[in-house]
Amino acid sequence: MQYRDECFCPRSQWWLCDGNCLDCEFHNNMTVSLDDPLPDGKGTLADYAPDDAPLIEEVLSEKSELDQLFERLQELMPEAKRIGELREESLSDEAIADIIGIKRTTFLSRLKKAKGKLSQKFPDWF
Repeated sequence: MQYRDECFCPRSQWWLCDGNCLDCEFHNNMTVSLDDPLPDGKGTLADYAPDDAPLIEEVLSEKSELDQLFERLQELMPEAKRIGELREESLSDEAIADIIGIKRTTFLSRLKKAKGKLSQKFPDWF
């Protein structure tokens, strides 16, 4: 409660604290609800609070497109998932190429080629 500025118990009185903040004389109950009516009586705070969350249709559409992108990437480069996992481990391109068993230049060439094909079909993601 002190961290959220809801308790104004002086340090010298902390020894009296029983953890029941709602009944404490030092409790600051200044919580504002979005459902509280505005002073002018014209609605509530929730009526004026912007909602920046994306629409569910947009989220589902993007997920579907992303799933298609990953399927196409798997077709173009079957080792792509493993490469991604190795990149998350902060390995160098040379180390990744050694692990998947190809030369570094071949590895980079395949990545560039796959990215080019994917960026044509899925331009919004690149």
